[in-house]
Amino acid sequence: MPGRAINGRSRQLILNAIDYFTREKENSGPLVIVNEVHQRVAEAQQVSLRTVSRICGERQKGLPVETPGQKRNKPKKKSEDLPDGIKTSVRNTIYDMKQNGKHVTIKTINEELKRKEVVHISNASLGRLLKTIGFKYKTENSRRYLCELSHVVYQRVNFLKQYYNNLTSENPLQCVYLDETWIYSKGSFKRTWQDNSIKSCRKGYEGTGKRFIVLHAGTKHGFVENASLVFSSTSKSGDYHDSMKREMFEKWMTEKLLPNLEEPSLIIMDNAPYHSALAEKLPTTSWTKSQMQEWLQQKNIQFDNNCLRVELLEICKKHRPNERRYVVDEMINANGHQVFRLPPYHCQYYPSFENME
Repeated sequence: MPGRAINGRSRQLILNAIDYFTREKENSGPLVIVNEVHQRVAEAQQVSLRTVSRICGERQKGLPVETPGQKRNKPKKKSEDLPDGIKTSVRNTIYDMKQNGKHVTIKTINEELKRKEVVHISNASLGRLLKTIGFKYKTENSRRYLCELSHVVYQRVNFLKQYYNNLTSENPLQCVYLDETWIYSKGSFKRTWQDNSIKSCRKGYEGTGKRFIVLHAGTKHGFVENASLVFSSTSKSGDYHDSMKREMFEKWMTEKLLPNLEEPSLIIMDNAPYHSALAEKLPTTSWTKSQMQEWLQQKNIQFDNNCLRVELLEICKKHRPNERRYVVDEMINANGHQVFRLPPYHCQYYPSFENME
């Protein structure tokens, strides 16, 4: 075959054949009788008769001629070589199962695919297919779902628009971020360098000491001077938020943060309960009839004293303001500042004080 390079092993086989036929020429006849084809090939190529017989047997079975023991690109499995339309149907089936609150496993997915007659494959093949289309089997995380609820999306879009408008305005307000965290008096580390020896392990349980709650605020220039609050936690709960109370937070706001802001600022905070005390309690389904009547009277809204509780609730709903007013927000606005609240479940928009320390 002209133009094709011959590798070293093939060249050696050619030389072996030349040497063998040269010896036959010198012998003026075959060295091995012509009927013994395999034996003649073995002698000519200087390999064993068994090797020649094995190679001939592989050819009779229709196997490709290739070097054994080498890694080769395997043909795609059936599950990985399915049409894009079927892959899309598999993906949509999983989305539908999630939407309907079904538990999603290989087994339940396959049962649903067979019921819908999307594709008929084994569980093992389905597992490979799911990996090829981007799915992973991992711990449930409902936060991603909560972030895409319509009312949360609306709040996110509104927050980002307001934030962008402030940044691009002629006189942007400086952003002040506030948050709480905790620290133990003896420190605490979740990971350390270890090997398989017990010498690298902690010697039993070592107390981490008293837990302290830290409340602070900062800007792009650093922490607000004289605005820190550190106190020891008395809560036995694992959640440090249980140690922070509304009264303590509002006192810190009026005595620590607001007096130390030297210019009009945009204060950004999350919606923790102690950040969100209502300036005015609004009627809810848990209110009694007398509470609703008192609220309507304060608003100078006419109602019939003979109204049932459910009727009073409907009247309250019609006159209840759409936007909630928070104690902290009014406190901040009264001091010449503005407030932005993070949308729920979007702590990623917050600078992490742990990274700033």
